[in-house]
Amino acid sequence: MVWQESMRHSDAVLDVNTMAVRAMTLGRTVTLERVDGGLHDVFLSAGPVRADAYDRLARWIHGYITNEPRTEPPAGYELGQAGETP
Repeated sequence: MVWQESMRHSDAVLDVNTMAVRAMTLGRTVTLERVDGGLHDVFLSAGPVRADAYDRLARWIHGYITNEPRTEPPAGYELGQAGETP
């Protein structure tokens, strides 16, 4: 690989399109965000790109993380899944 100026605004390490396709096979609930102009470590990208990434992360956290304790197992959950034991 030879240095190119475009590497300042893209992931020069991973094939992000292949990663996006494969990410969809990880589980039943998968979220995917594409951050234009992001480096391999998006949080080390230029200021506006980094701000966009943090905004997206905050939106994801507020959408999927809760402080409320679960009072019952998730719908469709059965003991023995994912290595769980009774």
